[in-house]
Amino acid sequence: MRLDFEVYIPFSKVDDEADSFTTELTNELIELSGKIKIPLDDFGFAMVKVHKIGQGKIDKLKKTYPTYFKHEFLDLLHFEIKVDFDSIFKFSDSVMPSRISQDDLNRGLLTSITESRFTNFIIFTQLALPGSLNTEKGLILKDSMYYHDFKQLSTSLVGIAYDKNSTWPHTQRLSILKVWEYITDKTTILTDKSNSNIENGLNAFTYLFDYSTNTMHNLFWAMSGIEALYAHGDLGIGYQIDKKAKLFLGEPNEFKKVLTKLYNFRSKFIHGTMSIPINNGWLSNDDQDQYDNEFYDMECTANRLLTATLQKIIDSDLKTFEFEFKLKQ
Repeated sequence: MRLDFEVYIPFSKVDDEADSFTTELTNELIELSGKIKIPLDDFGFAMVKVHKIGQGKIDKLKKTYPTYFKHEFLDLLHFEIKVDFDSIFKFSDSVMPSRISQDDLNRGLLTSITESRFTNFIIFTQLALPGSLNTEKGLILKDSMYYHDFKQLSTSLVGIAYDKNSTWPHTQRLSILKVWEYITDKTTILTDKSNSNIENGLNAFTYLFDYSTNTMHNLFWAMSGIEALYAHGDLGIGYQIDKKAKLFLGEPNEFKKVLTKLYNFRSKFIHGTMSIPINNGWLSNDDQDQYDNEFYDMECTANRLLTATLQKIIDSDLKTFEFEFKLKQ
């Protein structure tokens, strides 16, 4: 039996600076066509083919699926995964109705696994080219029939495109395959809950793409990943993050207290000592803008710190991430 799984993803057109980042991502994805290996648990694995869709095919897709691809986009990529499989799981009638065949049940399970792994692959491209992922709602086909939407994806990491990565902590450029092979070969996060601080950090990173405009949500998850990586125990967490992050990533040339500010901001917010505006409110002064801007700045700093740390861990091929105090001789 065969499962044909297809995804059409429109990459957003924003402006020249952001678009150059996105084009770099789409070009590399196209170059990797047939080289991207998606693990599918007991069903084995599948390779992903990637193609750029021309205008003729775009026009046909718009006619067939008129609620999709309405806005102007930079590129439309077609990802194709074909999986030959056997029905390896047996479901009892008490679990699923007998009118549904075992083959169809296995096909449904395989479809869910394929969608999950493919989505995670797309998200982890942002540890290779941070800030390059900005998409509109996409389309998933299963055996050439509509299955459901592919969710819109973007993060505040897009700010890297605008400041030319001049702000500490600095991210780097890794290959997509290097990142993905680290995920599939050096971790178990695709099949199990996190089992180390590195895996906690990686898993926290994936939550930054669910609500790209929800600054509070993203700051929470970024800080969760940062604390998992840099903090040990419950004492002096801010001090640990400050010292260890600078040791691992280098000292910032300016804004040397940026990590202290970040952790203090997080602590005041979590522990209820920060003055906050009412939800859906309208304040008569500039307090709302000041609050929003400060929150966004802290989100961007936290996202950068988590991303830069995970990138260096992957680039250094680290299996563990631990620090120790030593007596200076």
